[in-house]
Amino acid sequence: AWSMLGQPGSRSASEVAARLWAVKSLHASRELEAGRILSLDDLVAQRPGNGGPTPDELPSFLGQKLVRRLEKGERISNGDVARPDSPKPQ
Repeated sequence: AWSMLGQPGSRSASEVAARLWAVKSLHASRELEAGRILSLDDLVAQRPGNGGPTPDELPSFLGQKLVRRLEKGERISNGDVARPDSPKPQ
């Protein structure tokens, strides 16, 4: 019976595809201009995740300054916000 479950930590191609679709990522809930300080109303969790920040990462985006404009529904990435500890561009 254990052999039917596969190797621990391994996933079939169909499992990987299903997981990518099932996992949600953070997206702009409306058009957001560069310079905006992000609040809870600015971001929404949507499918498919496609590797973007997940809903459990939402707190790390709140109160951060957006460095580029996002369209409604566009996925946010870590590089879209200016983090206090991130190096400033030269």
